[in-house]
Amino acid sequence: MKQIIFNKIIFSISFIFLLFLLIGNLNAQDNIPFKKNEVWINFFNSGANYKRSLNPKTFLKVGVTLDFSKGLSIHNNYNNNLNSNKIYGYFKNIQYNSISLGIEKRVIISSKMTLYHGPELLYGYSNNKRKGSARNMYNETNHKNQKFGAGYTIGAIYNFNSFLGIGINWFPYIYYNFSKTESIFINPNTQVNQTYISQANTFGVQLATPDVNLILKF
Repeated sequence: MKQIIFNKIIFSISFIFLLFLLIGNLNAQDNIPFKKNEVWINFFNSGANYKRSLNPKTFLKVGVTLDFSKGLSIHNNYNNNLNSNKIYGYFKNIQYNSISLGIEKRVIISSKMTLYHGPELLYGYSNNKRKGSARNMYNETNHKNQKFGAGYTIGAIYNFNSFLGIGINWFPYIYYNFSKTESIFINPNTQVNQTYISQANTFGVQLATPDVNLILKF
């Protein structure tokens, strides 16, 4: 929740900043050379986009997000009736990858300011593994999820020069999820294994948090 609020504050500040730049540059006569290739680096996650110009007002874009995390989660379980305190932990391995493909149409306001919009397709895959033991039971859970999405991006670009810029964008989209969870419980005393498998398919709308990007042009 705190991260979402922080992202929205940064987006609002960036939007106001770009608005003032737009007002101040509507009549600007600066000539910034056009570059066909752009790399967008997201400030908020481990994602990047490559954009290639088909013409000065149309860009093809491909985006990739790679997110890996590992950690140990410690739980303190206190039993009032038995006056006992048991500490147990889980090792977590979380992976999220996604790829997107889209087309942008750009509206050139001035040599430094550009607005853009366009459709975008998204595919995401996540794998959340957890291993550990609690209450004399060993547990291993593997949750896999696939997401297919389609939406529309709107945004703005401010060009500092022919090599560097800043961009903000918002990408609301609809999605369809396929998820599968498999949990294995092992009793070390009896060596009895219990396996539980669940599957779920969901459809929804994602009003994603706006992003702020550093733009490298070449």
